[in-house]
Amino acid sequence: MTHDVRHLLANNSSAHLNDGIAVLTESRAAYWVKNEKVYAANGIAMIYSPKIGKSPVDIDFDSVEAAVKGGL
Repeated sequence: MTHDVRHLLANNSSAHLNDGIAVLTESRAAYWVKNEKVYAANGIAMIYSPKIGKSPVDIDFDSVEAAVKGGL
């Protein structure tokens, strides 16, 4: 696991989602990690991390938040 992925997971709320890991920051940036690659799941994450790719359409802020809060 890369340092960036470990740091993201260690310092934020996370949960399993669609064969990956949903990550939600305190600033409401939503990320999805799969195969050690980080994807932005909402606009806030895209602003904070403009060089990463966008998550698949079925992985969005609502699904990330629901997974992290135990709704999925």
